Amino acid sequence: MKLRYKVNQGECFRAGINCERSIQVDEVDPATLLQEERNLIGDRLRGIDVVKLGVSGSGPDARTFDCKEGNSPLLIEAKLPGLEHLIAACRQNQLEIDKESGEKQQVTK
Repeated sequence: MKLRYKVNQGECFRAGINCERSIQVDEVDPATLLQEERNLIGDRLRGIDVVKLGVSGSGPDARTFDCKEGNSPLLIEAKLPGLEHLIAACRQNQLEIDKESGEKQQVTK
């Protein structure tokens, strides 16, 4: 399965990695991933795009795709190319969602 995501070219340059494009497409066999990793990526899939999630409202269904103007979802951005960096970006996005969800729950109480 192909996965498309953004790569931070500045971080690549700092790491000495020649990354000619800011959009990366990797071929991934989901069976090689842990269930937790498949869930992280699967929650963010829209076609082959791995997109950033955000929080709107409260409750269990409060997660939504973060969008830019024109309602086009934002691709998640990994620091470097590669599956391990994509998973790290998904984990970071999940931490942001968990923090934002907790803050919204405190405000509504």
